Amino acid sequence: VPGIIGGFLLLESREDGMVKALLVSPNPLTGYIAIVCVVMFVSAMMLTVVQATIIGVALPPLPALIAVGLAAASGAPMFALLIAALANNKVQAFAYMKVFGLGPLLVTLAYFLPEPWQWSAAIYPPYCASKAYWVAEAGGGEWPLWILGGLASSVIWIGVLQRLFLRAAQK
Repeated sequence: VPGIIGGFLLLESREDGMVKALLVSPNPLTGYIAIVCVVMFVSAMMLTVVQATIIGVALPPLPALIAVGLAAASGAPMFALLIAALANNKVQAFAYMKVFGLGPLLVTLAYFLPEPWQWSAAIYPPYCASKAYWVAEAGGGEWPLWILGGLASSVIWIGVLQRLFLRAAQK
């Protein structure tokens, strides 16, 4: 949800010309993007942890749950930057949301694949957060590796998507 809201916020900023104004102002556009992404990240992390504790079914230990919330929250800036970079207007953004909303199906399908084949879904960072959740909930000790892998791939994706958004903003 924070990724959708953030994506529309960035898209609205681009449509209104605020992004172009920031390109020539002393305040860098990357600072604006960073602030929006941090707000999305923190709100998504808090939502993940709060929702899981409210539901209260099949919970991993609290440190693992918080770490999974951190790894899962990185999907919000990725989703927002992807929508804001590719869509030219809000109608296109809704269409892209429908297409990119199929991403969680990849995680669900990977759950049912045998172990070596599951790793192919790790290119989609929310998979790593889900895998860390599954491992931590089952009592496994390698969940921190999945958290680190998910965060590392998210940083790469966010960097690429930020450049894509900056390129779209200059048009």
